[in-house]
Amino acid sequence: MFKHRLRLPSPALVISMAALSLALGGTAIAAGTAAHSDANADKALIGKMAPTLAVNYAKTAGSAATAVNASNAANATNATQLGTHPASYYAPAGHPAVQLIGGVGEPAFKNGWKNYSGAWSRAGFWKDASGVVHLQGTLSGRKAGKVVFQLPIGYRPAADIFTVAANGTHSSSIEILANGEVLIIQSGSIGLDGLTFLAGPTTATARRDVSTRNPARATTGGSRTK
Repeated sequence: MFKHRLRLPSPALVISMAALSLALGGTAIAAGTAAHSDANADKALIGKMAPTLAVNYAKTAGSAATAVNASNAANATNATQLGTHPASYYAPAGHPAVQLIGGVGEPAFKNGWKNYSGAWSRAGFWKDASGVVHLQGTLSGRKAGKVVFQLPIGYRPAADIFTVAANGTHSSSIEILANGEVLIIQSGSIGLDGLTFLAGPTTATARRDVSTRNPARATTGGSRTK
């Protein structure tokens, strides 16, 4: 009785089979891309299925109806939550130019008030990206309780504001009204640098409880004579 022994294929046979497989594979690929009688039907099928197709990952995308994650997006749903401003609007890249009182096209001084002489800061205002108005300037005037200048719409508080500014070695009451009028209650030299307030209108999230206010704390302000 003879025993059959399995023989391993020769190296030449292995190489031949590999070459044949590659050749057949290339033919199949070519057949898939070659023009044929059903090409139009294939295109129609692809067009019909395209809206339901999804791409989990893509290096680039010219147009996309939706994107779960994207490194860059010219237009996105969340972009509307930026207040119609581009993202660069909120970047800390300085602030708008100061609008100087008495400048061309800017509010004018009233009732004899003016900038203090010398190298002291000029009266002006500007608004940052958060809607906070910043005042600046060292002023001089003799008409106490009179309007110094009037802020334009968009730079006014939602309600009248009572605050304090430096007046030499003392302090002076400042009123910034909802109509934009700025009143200095005392005469002399006044510094407005550092005064800020939120431009209106503003929306409160909750009503403030005033029942716990200390009745002994009273605020006295000057008259709003104009």
